[in-house]
Amino acid sequence: MIVVSDSSPLIALACLSQLELLRILYEEITIPQAVYDEVVQAGEGRQGATAVAEASWVNVQTVQDSVAVSLLRDQLDQGKADGVNESDEGRNPEPQR
Repeated sequence: MIVVSDSSPLIALACLSQLELLRILYEEITIPQAVYDEVVQAGEGRQGATAVAEASWVNVQTVQDSVAVSLLRDQLDQGKADGVNESDEGRNPEPQR
């Protein structure tokens, strides 16, 4: 099973020092590049940024279907649009750090 996450659960669990719960439950998760950018790069220095960056079980995936993401962007932010598309693509992700 592929588990795709957006930024909210990552940040919330990291703030509670419970990010590892995701690894325990799912072994690994996939996040779109936009979510990684939001949590780690834009969130540099904030809670969760380092924990997510250092989590080897978090796979960062670039979205392949940019047309689908563009259509979703009318109603969702970039990270959520990428996440919906990523889960729909249903493939085994290759980590891209």
